Amino acid sequence: MMAINKKTELRFVKTGSVPSREDYLYMGGDPSVVHQGVVPLFYMRTDDGVVLIDSSFDLKDAEVLGIAGEVMREEAEDPIGALSQVGIQPSDVSHLILTHAHFDHVGFVDAFPRAVIYIHRKELEWVMDLPSWAIGYGEFSSRKLNRVYDQLRVIDTDFYEVLPGIMVHYVGGHAPGCMVVQVETNTGTVCLCGDNCFIYKNIEEQLPIGLYVDLYEVMAFIKRLPTMGDILLPGHDPEMYTRYPDGVIR
Repeated sequence: MMAINKKTELRFVKTGSVPSREDYLYMGGDPSVVHQGVVPLFYMRTDDGVVLIDSSFDLKDAEVLGIAGEVMREEAEDPIGALSQVGIQPSDVSHLILTHAHFDHVGFVDAFPRAVIYIHRKELEWVMDLPSWAIGYGEFSSRKLNRVYDQLRVIDTDFYEVLPGIMVHYVGGHAPGCMVVQVETNTGTVCLCGDNCFIYKNIEEQLPIGLYVDLYEVMAFIKRLPTMGDILLPGHDPEMYTRYPDGVIR
């Protein structure tokens, strides 16, 4: 484990929800059942500035994908506005970790002019030569990444320390270049499992997701879960808001 950074506290703001078929959420789920998955925007205040994990979704991108009527966002959940409510302006963000470039993660990636944006090379290469059948992506993914190309820090390794106490791990599985994030906090190691564990059911029952590009990588990550942290967070489970009602992971 990394040395604990006493100044790192992991928090989130709410930025709406997106639909997902149950068979995408976990193996054996009912394809006729659709759940709303929350989209928290995680952030940390550090001595080096604010670190964001992903950038939520843009309603315009949902329109491109034909799901504008299925995503949900209250006025207070606009990502830039929600960050402003906790005292964070776009220029305050110094690091942005893009776990992958699906629409609900890449939405506002181009809104932070001072941020170094971390993306795995496998994800970047996939997006820049995107097949028309790729689920969850759109031309907006490559357009936005091209817009911030000079801000990108492309990761080629399986592990990368963004800042002391903040580490990304390449896991693949859900997306070609999918990464998870480990954060050392005062209460222990937190692992943001992202979309390789959509909901707590994936974590607590070690039940793999059903939306993936590489099942073997999904299974490999599931097996690693017990070693990944003291607190394991799924990517889109509404239950997380019940467990952490004040938006602080502790």
